[in-house]
Amino acid sequence: MRTFLKAVLILCLLTTLILVPPVVAILLGYSVWTGAAVSAGALGLILVFFLVRFIWSRYRERKFVNGLVAEDASAEDKAIASEQRKQWKMSVAELKKSHLRVKGDPLYVLPWYMVMGETGTGKSTAIENSGLITNLAQPPRASGVSGTRNCEWWFFNEAIVLDTAGRYATHQDEPQDKREWHSFLKQLAKYRKKEPLNGLVVTVSAKTLLTGTREEVDLEGRKIRDRIDELMKVIGARFPIYLLVTKCDLIQGMTEFCEQLPDAVYEQVFGSINGDMQCDASFYLSSSFSQVTEKLRNYRLQVARSLGPDSTRTRILFFPEEFQGIESRLKVFAEAAFSSNVYQEAPFLRGLFFSSARQSGRPFSQFPEAAPMLEKRASGQEQDATDTSYFLHDLFSKILPVDRNIHVPTRRLMEGKRRMKVMAFSCLALASLTLGVLLSYSFSLNLSMVRDAQREYAMVPSLRGELSEDVDTLERLRLLIRSVEEKNESRLLPDFGLDHCSALERDLKVRYCDRFQGVFLAFYDTKMGDAVVNFSPETSKEELAGVFPHYIRRINLIAARSGGAEPAALSALPQPDFRSLLIPEGSWDNPSVLDAVSAQYLDYLTWASPKMLAGEKEMLASWLSYGVKNEDLSLAWVVTWCNGLGGIPPLTLAEFWEGSRRLANEPFVGPAFTLKGREQVFGMLTELEQALDIPLEIAQKKTTFLAWYHEVYAQSWHSFATFFPKGQETVTGKEESISTLVRMGTQDNPYFSLLSEMALELSFFQSEVEEPPLWMEPVFEFEAIRQHALVSTQNKKGGPNVRVPGKGARLLYRIKKVAGPVNKDAQVPEAVVAGAEAFNRYAEGLSGMSTAALSPAGAFALAGTAFTEDPVTGGSPVRTAIHGEDSLKIVMETHRTPRALFRTLLSGPFDYLWADTCNTAGRYLQDVWDETVLSEIQGVYNKKNISGLLFGKGGAVKRFVAGPAKPFIGKKSKKGYYAKEVAGQSIPFTDSLFTYVTRGTYSVKSDKAVFKVTIEGLPTDINPEATIQPHITTLELESVEKTQVLTNRNYRVQETFDWSSKDGGEVTLTIGVGDLVLEKKYTGSWAFAKFIKDFSNGRHEFRVRDFPEASGSLKRKGVRYIRVKYKMTGTKPILRMMNNVAGKPPEVIVAWLD
Repeated sequence: MRTFLKAVLILCLLTTLILVPPVVAILLGYSVWTGAAVSAGALGLILVFFLVRFIWSRYRERKFVNGLVAEDASAEDKAIASEQRKQWKMSVAELKKSHLRVKGDPLYVLPWYMVMGETGTGKSTAIENSGLITNLAQPPRASGVSGTRNCEWWFFNEAIVLDTAGRYATHQDEPQDKREWHSFLKQLAKYRKKEPLNGLVVTVSAKTLLTGTREEVDLEGRKIRDRIDELMKVIGARFPIYLLVTKCDLIQGMTEFCEQLPDAVYEQVFGSINGDMQCDASFYLSSSFSQVTEKLRNYRLQVARSLGPDSTRTRILFFPEEFQGIESRLKVFAEAAFSSNVYQEAPFLRGLFFSSARQSGRPFSQFPEAAPMLEKRASGQEQDATDTSYFLHDLFSKILPVDRNIHVPTRRLMEGKRRMKVMAFSCLALASLTLGVLLSYSFSLNLSMVRDAQREYAMVPSLRGELSEDVDTLERLRLLIRSVEEKNESRLLPDFGLDHCSALERDLKVRYCDRFQGVFLAFYDTKMGDAVVNFSPETSKEELAGVFPHYIRRINLIAARSGGAEPAALSALPQPDFRSLLIPEGSWDNPSVLDAVSAQYLDYLTWASPKMLAGEKEMLASWLSYGVKNEDLSLAWVVTWCNGLGGIPPLTLAEFWEGSRRLANEPFVGPAFTLKGREQVFGMLTELEQALDIPLEIAQKKTTFLAWYHEVYAQSWHSFATFFPKGQETVTGKEESISTLVRMGTQDNPYFSLLSEMALELSFFQSEVEEPPLWMEPVFEFEAIRQHALVSTQNKKGGPNVRVPGKGARLLYRIKKVAGPVNKDAQVPEAVVAGAEAFNRYAEGLSGMSTAALSPAGAFALAGTAFTEDPVTGGSPVRTAIHGEDSLKIVMETHRTPRALFRTLLSGPFDYLWADTCNTAGRYLQDVWDETVLSEIQGVYNKKNISGLLFGKGGAVKRFVAGPAKPFIGKKSKKGYYAKEVAGQSIPFTDSLFTYVTRGTYSVKSDKAVFKVTIEGLPTDINPEATIQPHITTLELESVEKTQVLTNRNYRVQETFDWSSKDGGEVTLTIGVGDLVLEKKYTGSWAFAKFIKDFSNGRHEFRVRDFPEASGSLKRKGVRYIRVKYKMTGTKPILRMMNNVAGKPPEVIVAWLD
């Protein structure tokens, strides 16, 4: 069913391929011959494809047959192959010398059979003991020590048998055995091409079938199947295959059973023949084995009668059942080796045979437990070795020769030959048909092209004055012409004098040029010409930058085309921008329309007549000349034009700084003020001169423009470089800061990169500008020094000599005349050599600073060293950078020119790194303060205790000031504590730190002093309206050693008090008013100081609220206040000490920048 459906599908496809092209051709207006040509050509291509594919397949098969022995085979492989060829030559020579040549070709007189099987299956023994006769006394063989080495030849009177090595069948050593097997097939096909092989005997050992697992037997069968398949491909035929089960004597009872048979039976075959070539191998094997088993059972009856009832050899009666034990494994082997599958053609299993060429070894029984009961010999005992041959003679002498001619070609070979004949005939027929059809096709092609072009041209509308519609109309006409042009160029056949298509193409091009130039461009050119006439000083540079370049490039394109330039060359020239022509106001912009007009203009130049181009050029040249001769107009529009091109990006801070923040009013260098932009500017000036008939007309304008251009060029770079240091404000976040910090330590830092870029972008000032700005000179000198430093550093490291590249070399030698005497050995100015050494020190210092500043600890260590080392002999990276920078400035100070900008840029990397180092070191000190000072007073609230912990002996603040902060803090008698400064930077300590340290130090010193205070008590006053009067006032000061009391009964009394902050206790002020006793207590170690502070002006007024317990009584008696007065001397030191109590330390001591 599948074959039928496949045939129907192929028939439908062929019918479609033959009928559809002519029908489609008719529907499209072509000749029917056009469709027929397409059908014939398609069929021919398909047939040629299959023919080539078939021939290629056959070629690959022949290549496989011819060996495919690897060219890179080992010496051992080559020796084996050589031995194999030698053996074949000897054997073939032996045949050709024999008497067989009388009967015909000695190689084809007798049939050839091959014996194949796994090593150890007894192939050679079976052949040798078969009892066949040979007239050659010693057949030439090449055998190994154990088993067959390559192939043994047996020249029998009935046939020639090739006994192959077992490894050929199973490929034990896959690469080597496979190469030898292919070499064997090559020899077989070489010497016996007409009839390579008449049959194949496949051997399988009964031992394998009895003891092997299903997987092992299946694997052996599959390997045999692969060899059979390769043989069938080589021979191209299905030859008879005979499955021979050897070593059947290992089946228990086989030898004893055969001994009961007549001697004449030994030479017969034990098996069956398959008469149906299409029969499935599995089915045949099952039926054949059943027949053999049935016959054995029949023979068993005869053997049983011959043995008699008293025989001790009754075990042989079990032989049919023992024999049946190999059936399952034999079916597995046959299924793997001979059954059909979808990938390989099924081989022809001609027969199944069983044999024993030699009796030795221990037989295997299916019933080992019954052996002691059936015979005297112990189970598993080895049998006596004999060389009796069972069932082999007739197999080689009668069965195989009779089947010599029953092989048939393989289906693959038959189908291949048939396909090749059909395809060859079909190709010949189609070639003849196609030749005739193509002649008609040439005529129909001309006719159809003319009709198509006429139909499409009729659909192209007229121009209406609307830009988008007119451009679309012209584009349709242009594409039509392109289509006709491409068809004419792609024709494979000549037109045979019918040039209608060529004439059509010429006519369409003339019509296109008339529309494009005479109608479309003329309208816009007139408007632009009117605008040129009205140009004035008020005309914007943007408008001028649009008009003049457009005229210039159109004129130059027309000139190039008139000079014979081809379309490809025209496309490579600078193209005019039609935006200024079509959309002068810039209110509408459609890129697709502008691109279309540009393409249309190029095709117009290619197709237009010389006369039309000459007229256009004359018109454009007159307007251009009028515009550029206008004295009120300069050439500054060239700069505006360059900046508006968009191909060159402006130079911004982002080119150097990696920060993500953008600054307000950030300057930039416009595209026109870069070398690439300068090339564009000078290129436009050159184009302008080419477009003018007399270039000298603009000589003066050009000179004035160049002077102005160079001035603005330099000013743009100067402004950018002046603003450049603010670029560090763009750096935000930790990642950007670290990246910038690392980069600052390299020669690729932003400042050096800018200086290098400036030296490159401004280099032309030295040679092309008469008086370049003086501020540029140190930039060029620095770049020369930096380049020489790079070369000298590489040379010191043992690297190859490195030439200073490009402009760097020119800069290096240009400054010889201003740098001083020249070193004769190096041919480099001595100032440059000295500057390079200084630069290397500077770069070395920057690298060290960058590395150290990456971590807070490193930055702290670097800053500590820099703040403490000797400014002259110090060797830290900071001092190295400072000395290198100073030396570099000294070397470069030989010319007194404005260098403020250069100094800023040169110092930029150091300033950035040093500021960051001090900032990071400050953060480190803040962490130390938190860990050693603030943590010390956690949970302590008494100011006196805090002061003792922090400023006493071994106090935390003392340790901090004398330890990690010592390099950065100084102290002067009048100024007190202050932050030291190195290279314009200091640790950003807060003022609160120095204030706190000063107070704490003074407080500690005062703790040990004893103060004497003289207090004179004066009468106590009360508000006049009170109904009671104070009559006694008592002041009591407690201390560790004694209590001091001053009692005042409203008359003057004086007492001297001894007090120290260390031993001071509570102060109690008692006032007797009428029958009331009022008490005011001052507590804490500073109680006496608080009392003195209250009475610092000689008196203190107590309110009723100060005595809450007696407030009710006081109010009832009209008391509003009580004024107590004391006159005291010696209190200033105590008050000053109390005001200077350190108290709680500040949490923030460093004001770093985030």
